[in-house]
Amino acid sequence: MEPRIVKREAVKLIGLMYYGDNKNWEIPIIWEEFIPLMKKIPSCLPVHASYGLCFYTEGFSKTGFFYYLAGLPVSSLEEIPIELVGKILPASEYAVFTHKRGPLVGKTNTVKDTYAYAYGTWLPKSPYANPHAYDFEYYDERFKGNNNPESEIDICIPIRKR
Repeated sequence: MEPRIVKREAVKLIGLMYYGDNKNWEIPIIWEEFIPLMKKIPSCLPVHASYGLCFYTEGFSKTGFFYYLAGLPVSSLEEIPIELVGKILPASEYAVFTHKRGPLVGKTNTVKDTYAYAYGTWLPKSPYANPHAYDFEYYDERFKGNNNPESEIDICIPIRKR
């Protein structure tokens, strides 16, 4: 699985925040809670895409706890509904891994497997480093649901040459 290396512009996001280790698969629940709140966001861009932004604190390696934002791209962060938060993804170069759900044949095929490959195998052997403590999942029309074997998402990891 080789990633595409792409440059992406900065993106403003508004979404619902989670903090934890996702041990009990809380992130899908965050998305369920976020969907009815989407209509409250006044500055949504007319694109069919959403973001799952993960960012990590210094304690992540000890606790496994991280922040996750289920968000939509917006034109402005001036009006943010009280139950939501705003973030800006900086412009950067990214290694983009396309996670394909595919049929499950005798093994798992979860997004965690793709993350494990990206960070545990590809990144250490590549000429790149991750200069920031974040990454994100990009959901567009290729995402057809968590249980659909044709579903695809992109996992985007910011990179810079070592």
